[in-house]
Amino acid sequence: MIFKPSKFNYSLLDNGELIIVNLKRGLSTLTIVTEDDIAFTTKHLASDRICINRPTDKELNFINNGFLIPIDVDEDTEVEMLQMDYIYDNRLQLVIHVTKDCNFRCRYCFIDFEHQKMEALVQEQVIEYIRKNISRYSGVYVSWFGGEPLMGMDIIAGMSEKIIDICKKAKKPYVAGITTNGYLLTPENINKLIAGKVYSYCITLDGLAISHDNQRVLVNGNPTFDKIVNNLKYIRDQVKFRFLSVCVRTNFTRTILSDINAFLEFYNTEFGCDPRFSVLFKLASDWGGERIESIRQELLEPHAYEKIYNSVLSSSVTVNLNNLSSLYFGGMTCNAVRRNKYAISTNGIIAKCDTVCDETKIGYIDSKGWHFDRAKEAQWLNAYKLKSDKCDTCSFSCMCFQGACPKKKLINQKSYSCPKPIYIEYLLRIYRKMAEERKNVYERSNG
Repeated sequence: MIFKPSKFNYSLLDNGELIIVNLKRGLSTLTIVTEDDIAFTTKHLASDRICINRPTDKELNFINNGFLIPIDVDEDTEVEMLQMDYIYDNRLQLVIHVTKDCNFRCRYCFIDFEHQKMEALVQEQVIEYIRKNISRYSGVYVSWFGGEPLMGMDIIAGMSEKIIDICKKAKKPYVAGITTNGYLLTPENINKLIAGKVYSYCITLDGLAISHDNQRVLVNGNPTFDKIVNNLKYIRDQVKFRFLSVCVRTNFTRTILSDINAFLEFYNTEFGCDPRFSVLFKLASDWGGERIESIRQELLEPHAYEKIYNSVLSSSVTVNLNNLSSLYFGGMTCNAVRRNKYAISTNGIIAKCDTVCDETKIGYIDSKGWHFDRAKEAQWLNAYKLKSDKCDTCSFSCMCFQGACPKKKLINQKSYSCPKPIYIEYLLRIYRKMAEERKNVYERSNG
């Protein structure tokens, strides 16, 4: 039988060994090739066509992991079908902006906050839409967003109860997540959230206390680090629900970068042994606004990621990276491309993008229900088709869907958020380190 290498194979040399992965299939295909087998592997995966009649174990591994595919397979068509499955996923996904208000005044935040919670009419119409249309969907996922969504805990609790009831009667699964600064994630609120099936949490810690409290303060200027960490410790120690997911996000500036090793040690000591916790590293971005001026000199260039990941690789800590989800099919694209994903503002604007504004608006909610501009919605659904010529030969295109951010492509016209090879390489090396650490732990525990 005649085979060819997949266009989505990716490889890199690491400590004298070869890491190979098929990005279309994800991290389950990651294979470590020892120095003795590199020549054999390279020969097979570099050939335009290779005849294999009685495959060896190594060749079977190549075939089973998708590194080698039949010569007549059209991968572009295959990926297009997978993209359609991704886009037309039948689960209803809602990003609900509970409030425009926030109890923080982070120094890099561009938002001018308002004392406004989601209008009662909008709440009612969201619930009514789910009630009327639940039969169309395979399930419901809600992401509670803001402002600071926990300033509207009453809204979250009330709407959650009604959505859970609708889904229970329809025998459809329901689960939710929340993006919060974590300050109001008190024992009382965390228990209410779990009762409302909020199982996924994204919480920001910008380094250790000094750096965090320099960037993320209350409206009155008071520090927030200790309160957030104590709330996280409560989850660690008192919340036994094992399906919980807590992502600790760090927005790096120059100051935080200089303390990264100390932060990694702190994180590992406090949360590294709880598999429910992970970390997500991002660079603090300049989104405009007056507050960013106070830390503009602190902002980092994109290449700063190199120092971050080198620190992770060289450290002795065990770090569960949330970033690794990027290495799966569609892992670097935005959920805005999904057919059944909508973001709802406090006053009832419907958008595909989480940044609900006039530019991203595709509809609105009033007393008569939901109203869509289907032509505008179609533009978002078809945004993945907008691509540059280099997308046709890029191994990463199955992860970013030809440019990651549909908003940039639609509004900024042909502005593509292309994955950077060095970023992918660091993630693969870190994943390898994590896998080896888990293997060592397993071997030690079993004698």
